[in-house]
Amino acid sequence: QAFSEGVRSLPKSISRQYHTLPHPGGRKRQTKFQMCAQCYPNVHLVQLSCRTVRDHNWRPGLVTPNAVLTSLDTRMARSLMKPYFQPGRKLPAVPLRANRGDSPSRFVQYVNLSVLLSMLMTACSTAPSSLLLIQPTSDAGASHQVLVVTSRQPIDDPLLRYGDGRAESLSYNDVAIWVPDDRNPGSVSYPSSTPKVQKEFAITEFQQLDTSSFADTLDQRLERIGPSKAVFVFVHGYNVPYSNGVYRIGQLVADFEADAVPVHYSWPSDGHTLGYLYDRDSVQFSRDGFVDLMVQISESDAESIFIMGHSMGTLLVMEGLRQLSLMGRDDILNTVSPLVLASPDIDVDVFKRQVGKLSTRPDPFIVFVASDDGALKFSERLRGGHARVGEGLHIPTLQNLGIAVIDLSNVELGDGSQHSAFASSPTLIRIMQQARLAQQTLQSADDAEQKSPLETLSDFTSGLIHLPERVLDE
Repeated sequence: QAFSEGVRSLPKSISRQYHTLPHPGGRKRQTKFQMCAQCYPNVHLVQLSCRTVRDHNWRPGLVTPNAVLTSLDTRMARSLMKPYFQPGRKLPAVPLRANRGDSPSRFVQYVNLSVLLSMLMTACSTAPSSLLLIQPTSDAGASHQVLVVTSRQPIDDPLLRYGDGRAESLSYNDVAIWVPDDRNPGSVSYPSSTPKVQKEFAITEFQQLDTSSFADTLDQRLERIGPSKAVFVFVHGYNVPYSNGVYRIGQLVADFEADAVPVHYSWPSDGHTLGYLYDRDSVQFSRDGFVDLMVQISESDAESIFIMGHSMGTLLVMEGLRQLSLMGRDDILNTVSPLVLASPDIDVDVFKRQVGKLSTRPDPFIVFVASDDGALKFSERLRGGHARVGEGLHIPTLQNLGIAVIDLSNVELGDGSQHSAFASSPTLIRIMQQARLAQQTLQSADDAEQKSPLETLSDFTSGLIHLPERVLDE
C-alpha cells in the first residue's frame, strides 16, 4: 500500500503477473496479490507468526523494499511484527493490493506507517550524539560560545545532559562547541568515542547558569560584538536530541558567520523517528518557554533578534510570536529582524491564520521551501494530503503575506538532505556570506545607494528568491 500510488501510475503496457504467497502457519488457503514485474524488483519476504496474524486479522504476504529491511530488522521488527526474515530470498515485484478489494486491516495500515517513518529522510538525527568534553591542543578548529536554553528534563548521563522529558522550568547552559576546520561547509561530524579534533565536533566547555547569570552573560557578549547588538535564536526541528541540536547551531555559527550572540532554544523532542506525535505535543508544551526566552532577551541590551526555526520548530516559533502579539508585546515583535523559517512543517491555512494574528510582522520575513522535500511530503501524506508551507506549493500566497520565499529545490545539497539544505548547502552558505559582506560594504559607503538586506540578498539569489508583493510594487 505504501507504494501503490507509484505502481498505479505506471503505463498499462508494463506487464503484470501474479504471485501466490503461502500462509505462514502452513495452512492450505492462500492469498493472491497483484504484482508489477518491473517495479521494485529487489525485495525480501517477511513472514509473521500465526499468532500475530490471528491477533491482528492480517493476511500473509507482506513484502518490504530492500532499502527498508535494515530498519525493520531491528527494534521495529522485534517489537511490532515479530517477523521471520529470509535473507537473500528475493521476489520479482512488490504487491500492489489484494484482489479481494477490501480495505487493509489496521495492522497493515500501522505497518505501512512504520515503513514510511523508517524511510523518512530528514535533517534530524536518529540517535543522540555525545557531549564529550575535550581540550584541543591543536589549531585545527575553533570553539564557539553558545547560550542554550531548554525546556527538557535534565538526566544523570554526563554525555547527554538532557533527555526527552518535559521540564516545568527552563534550564540555562553556556556551551563552547568545537568546530573542526577539516570538513565540508554545512556538514556536522558527530564525535566518536575518541574524538578526532581535526574532523569531529565536540564540547570544550559546559557550564550551568541560572536566570540571573544568563542575563549577565548575554549582556556581556552583546557588548563584545559591537554596535549591532543582535541575538541569533535558533529553534531545531523534529527528531533532534539535545546534543545534536547543540552541534547544529555550532555549525550554523561557524559557517554563516552571523554577527550576533547565538542562543539555542532546545525543546523536548523525543529524538526518535516514531516520536513524531510526541514531538508535536512537545511543541505546544514548549511555547510558553519560548515566549519567556523572548521576554528575557527583550530585557537585555539586545537591539534586534534574528530568529531561525527549522521544520517542526517553525510551528513553535510562529505560535510563540502569535502569543506575544496577543499579549500586546509589540515592543518585542518590533525587534525581530529577520525571521527565517526553514522547511516549515505547518499547514498552509494554519500558517495564514498565524501570520494574520501578528500585530507587527517581522521585516524581513523569509521562508525556505523545496518542492522535493521528502520529510514534508511524508508529513503531508500523514495528514491526508494537506500541503505543508515548506513544500513551496503556495509561493504567491506567501508573497501576498509580505514574505520572501527562497526556493532551494535545485541548490547543491552538500552532506545533508533537501530538508536540511538551509544549513548544509554550500551554495546557500556562499550566497549568505556574500550578501552579508555586500550589505556591510553598502552601509559603509556614504555615497552608495542604500539597499535593504532583502534587496541585497536578492542580488545574489537570482532565480531562487521570490520577493514579497510590496517589494515588487516598489
